[in-house]
Amino acid sequence: MNVTKTTNFGRSNPTGHSERGSAAFCRIVPGDATSFMAGRRTPKRVSRRDSIIDLVREQGFASIDYLARYFRVTPQTVRRDINALCAAGVLQRFHGGAGLARPDGKAPEKTRADEAAKQQIAAQVAARIFDGSSLFLGTGSTVAAVAYALRNHRNLRIVTNSLPIAQQVSDNTSFEVTIVGGQVRSTDKCVVGEAALELIKRFRVDIGIIGASAIEADGALLDCSYQGARLSQAIIENSRRTFLVATENKFGKSAMARLGFLSQVDSWFTDKKPAGRLACLLASHHVDVVFASEAEVRRGGDGAAGSPLR
Repeated sequence: MNVTKTTNFGRSNPTGHSERGSAAFCRIVPGDATSFMAGRRTPKRVSRRDSIIDLVREQGFASIDYLARYFRVTPQTVRRDINALCAAGVLQRFHGGAGLARPDGKAPEKTRADEAAKQQIAAQVAARIFDGSSLFLGTGSTVAAVAYALRNHRNLRIVTNSLPIAQQVSDNTSFEVTIVGGQVRSTDKCVVGEAALELIKRFRVDIGIIGASAIEADGALLDCSYQGARLSQAIIENSRRTFLVATENKFGKSAMARLGFLSQVDSWFTDKKPAGRLACLLASHHVDVVFASEAEVRRGGDGAAGSPLR
């Protein structure tokens, strides 16, 4: 694929540098995938293994298939990396992937069941997006699963701040993919900063898809990163509809940065039917809920999450 560096939203900058006060971004033109990888630093073996450790620490468990898609390498390469990290005592092999090494040898709580739940959530989201839609895709493993589930759609226009997601969706030659400019976080290869915020605010898309690290009892949506929270806020504010993708166990957890409230979300795609206090909270905010494990929709308001955009 070819990458065009653009500033001031459409004017080419031959120097390759952003002008003061402008927002830089790259529009990815599908084609030879190697040219995009050449446009940024391809992780060396050591840095890739460091990134694998960071991902496992963040998620508790990472499957071989997920890591292979994330780094765009073969499963065999991932297995070699995992074997080396296990030999060093950093990670521990479990069926289908790896988690942090534990003295008791038990599998971590986040295992393949969580991977399956995210894939179910992603399938429900993909089923509600029509070809030709415009999308914001945020960051996180569940949003990445959504990106993968969209691979067979046609003519989607996607704006994202995630390098791995941009690489993944740009394999579809009918997609128009725009990645925002800014600082790249080493942990998850996502772009953050003022330039990224400025560009997101210049778009108005059909659907914004975001994740959350935690959902508090008052309906606050939280992120572990302040910069990540600001980007999610911008996505909410500049999307006609907002889809939250997060497993039910995020409710009751806590994180430091607030990105918004459930009342700002049109639909929440999750893995289990909400109950008790959470169900009452969703009903009070008129949030449509799709619980993927049962493939059914709970309508908290007049709109239906099951209605894709035309």
